[in-house]
Amino acid sequence: MDTNVEFKNDLKPDIDEAVSAFIERGFSIDEIISHGYIFELLGLPQPQGDMPYEQAKTLELAILDAKTRLFHRLLMDHDVAIRSVHGEGYTRVRPDEQVCWSLEAWRDRVAKENSKAKRRLKHINTTAFTSGDHKKQTDALAKVGQLSSLVRRSKKRDW
Repeated sequence: MDTNVEFKNDLKPDIDEAVSAFIERGFSIDEIISHGYIFELLGLPQPQGDMPYEQAKTLELAILDAKTRLFHRLLMDHDVAIRSVHGEGYTRVRPDEQVCWSLEAWRDRVAKENSKAKRRLKHINTTAFTSGDHKKQTDALAKVGQLSSLVRRSKKRDW
């Protein structure tokens, strides 16, 4: 059995065409947009379990890139925000929910990056540090701590 799949259009879908087709389709706010529809819209094959690893990885990255570009263009050109619905597909974000949705996504991303920064700043081999280096590290940790505090406080707010 041949598990190689011919990739249509070299894995670079025409995003302009996909955006136009999506808008023309006219999804309602609460309607589920299936993963299959997105694959079809982008002209990309769905990953198969028997696909060779390298080919599956290439396809996975192409799908991620194409979906990101599609959703970005829908947001920027048509004010249509798309969010994932776990296990089902995607849906349009209600305009009255978009502020909260956007701020929660921002807060989660900042918190994750803050945690990384703290780990990186704490786990440094400081044996070769000068007193100036220790001061830089302490100052950096304090700044990251302040940002962490702001993010924690923002979670208490009702967006």
